[in-house]
Amino acid sequence: MACDIAFLGFADKSLMNPTTTKLNLVGLSPILATYIFPFDLNGRFMVLAIRGVPTDPVKLTFVWSSGEVLGSFTLEPEGEVREVSDTQFSPWTMMPIPLSIKSLPVDHPGEAILKQTLPDGSEVNIGLCEFVQAEGEEYSEPFLAALKLDPRSTKLVRIVLHCKSCLDRVGAYVGIERNPELEASGFYWFRDLPDKFHCGCGRFSPDLTSIKRNLHVYLKASSFSDGLFVAEPAYLPEDIKRISTSFRQLLDSDPREEVVQQFIEHEPLLLHQIPAKKMWVKPPVLTKYKCDFAILTPQKILYLIEIEAPSRRLLVKGGDRAGDLNHAIDQVTDWLHHANEHRGAFLDGLGLSKDDVANIEGVVVMGRDGPYDAERLRKLKGTTLGAKLITYDDLLESIDLLSTSLMRAPSVEFLGYGSPSGRLSGSA
Repeated sequence: MACDIAFLGFADKSLMNPTTTKLNLVGLSPILATYIFPFDLNGRFMVLAIRGVPTDPVKLTFVWSSGEVLGSFTLEPEGEVREVSDTQFSPWTMMPIPLSIKSLPVDHPGEAILKQTLPDGSEVNIGLCEFVQAEGEEYSEPFLAALKLDPRSTKLVRIVLHCKSCLDRVGAYVGIERNPELEASGFYWFRDLPDKFHCGCGRFSPDLTSIKRNLHVYLKASSFSDGLFVAEPAYLPEDIKRISTSFRQLLDSDPREEVVQQFIEHEPLLLHQIPAKKMWVKPPVLTKYKCDFAILTPQKILYLIEIEAPSRRLLVKGGDRAGDLNHAIDQVTDWLHHANEHRGAFLDGLGLSKDDVANIEGVVVMGRDGPYDAERLRKLKGTTLGAKLITYDDLLESIDLLSTSLMRAPSVEFLGYGSPSGRLSGSA
């Protein structure tokens, strides 16, 4: 039976609400942005609207706007069809198709047309899509430092591209640190990749420039959507438990401020409750001050952080703020005033522009919860003090929760046609 098909776009996820039976398509768009080329469509959903019921296989073909064929596949009639509810297109049904097209690598940005082959052999256009090059942030010390605050980040990412004919391969990696063993086995440090790879048989010559620019972005867990990589997680549950145990033992020893600061510098995951895009250790506030840490969030808030000793008092007997806390808040307030008075010069010293930062705020990490009335302490933490107060027990509670909630990094996937057994070889 004949049917009409329209291409709606690609989606990251397809979820059915069990109560309303409505379909939720996450990230549905005909525009697909990626940090690197080539990439494959594996792991995404292609969303079609269909009028009528297909009884025979339907051939669909992606064709570049230049006329070159990108690739084709067949839609089987037994595929899952889901209704579009409460719309003016009631005769239409929706089909989110999970893609596992490893043989359809997209090797460059551009527009492509999706064509349907009709029973008589003719073709009809059923939609357009566009593959867009996204650019990641700079690979820098603040970028790497921020990764250590993310419990779901990765410490190393590898990618392998290979020729389906001769199986010659080129491999690259990026990590928080360089790995001599990987380089000895034939992997390139991502910045050292040639601009192009040429396999031995001459049939596979991918452009590698976007991998050189952006592979480091995939060290962030939130960047994984392309299914191309081997990723090694930065933290496992046992790592979180170790950090928690060591930090608790340190706090029980009544350490000096400098010792605690050095521990947090070595284990910055303790500050993970502040989402980090970039992080600095001992950054200057121009030439007048120096804070212990600074964290820029994805929401463009720049936090200046002061670390005080766990033994410092927060409240006096009557429930008022203790002098130790007032002193710490006054110090952070001075930082904020100076930073805002000379905002352009301050941000420039961190390698930031005015557009990178919407607001500058302060944080004081200080004291323990135990000696104080819980209600008074809750009010203190919820009061606008000129700086946000975080106690060391807050840090402990937050890190303990991670040991049970930490998710593993994405699984192994290679771009190409099956798992190649060939060598890392070819020519630049």
